[in-house]
Amino acid sequence: MKKCRGNLVVMDKKLPDIFRQNFESRLLKEIRKLPVIEVKAGQEVFVEGMHVRHIPLVLEGRVRLYKIAENNKEAHIYDVNVGESCVITYTTVERGEEFPARARAEEDSKLILIDKHTSDKWFRKYRTWRDFILMLYDLRLKELIEANQKTTVQNELLEKKNYEIVSSIRYARRIQQALLPEEEMIRSLVPEYFILFKPRDIISGDFYWVKKARDRIYITVADATGHGVPGGFMSALGLAFIREIAENFKGNAAEFLNILRSKVVEALSKYDESQTLTDGMDISLLILYPDSNKADFAGAYNSLMLWRRGKIFEVKGDKMPIGKFYKEYSFSNKTIELEDGDMIFLYTDGYYSQLGGPKGHKFMKKNFRKLLEELANLPLKEQKEILDQRLEQWKGNKRQTDDITVMGIRLDLTDK
Repeated sequence: MKKCRGNLVVMDKKLPDIFRQNFESRLLKEIRKLPVIEVKAGQEVFVEGMHVRHIPLVLEGRVRLYKIAENNKEAHIYDVNVGESCVITYTTVERGEEFPARARAEEDSKLILIDKHTSDKWFRKYRTWRDFILMLYDLRLKELIEANQKTTVQNELLEKKNYEIVSSIRYARRIQQALLPEEEMIRSLVPEYFILFKPRDIISGDFYWVKKARDRIYITVADATGHGVPGGFMSALGLAFIREIAENFKGNAAEFLNILRSKVVEALSKYDESQTLTDGMDISLLILYPDSNKADFAGAYNSLMLWRRGKIFEVKGDKMPIGKFYKEYSFSNKTIELEDGDMIFLYTDGYYSQLGGPKGHKFMKKNFRKLLEELANLPLKEQKEILDQRLEQWKGNKRQTDDITVMGIRLDLTDK
């Protein structure tokens, strides 16, 4: 800790609201045990060339990242606000490199110090910490892109490069859209359905897939690691493996996910063994057997909602991803006896993770479930419209937090 500048102080028992929004209760308990330093406004926290040993999490105040240019002027990189951390510090600590910039407290600040061992443990143990780090990388990338965009007026070459990059990303979106099933094909298999699909960026980390093979219909909704281009590549990888497995598969939904996980882990390990701890996807897989009025379900972090005769039930998936995990076991299969008029919802966590409302909180899964229960008896088109309207009302002027996918299917078992 001697390399991090500031005075050790006692942490207040109550953490800011944004901490409770981002992290689960067990992780909050661990955060409260960590050391805290107090830094006065104008004081340097890190200087260029330091060997930084701790990742700071801002408890109070604001810290500015900057470099000194050749003309001795300050070049602002980004600010780290309450509830945020510094991705440059995170990368530096993980790689054991020298700090490549400077960090200064812009206000009297308090910083929670997280060592590499603790951060690595949280990566394996807490999904909310993994999501938090990914969100920070995405946020800082967007800030840097915005900063670059401000200079394009003065730099025609940079403007051209940015145009080429955006054009390439838009082309990648067209490729991704071509991989998703067409509406007519889905309707031929499940006549009554809707899909609310709202990527946060140009390319989505979410995807959905519907396919008939022999005596069964596969329906899946998935959330690949990350957003934008990284998420898009991961979703394309997931879709390729799902199609491959479905060709000759005869087992249940859990066995399908076990095979999918093995393929994803093996593919990622070929390039970088370390990244398989965080890369992968969360997925809901439903296999319908039209001839028997039964279905199999398995989920990796994702669940299924089943509405029947006015009440909604959650069929839970397993609490592990499609990817390498610190506590890995076989997925569990849930067999569902279907009834005429059942309404089934598959979804990613993007809808109920959206920040908004009067206090900027998450929409929350319990409110999402209640909303689905209220809507399930309505025509499918109305369900989609109301879900979209309620989401936009909740979001207000805030940015979309995550990719969003909700699929609803109403079963008609009278006409097989």
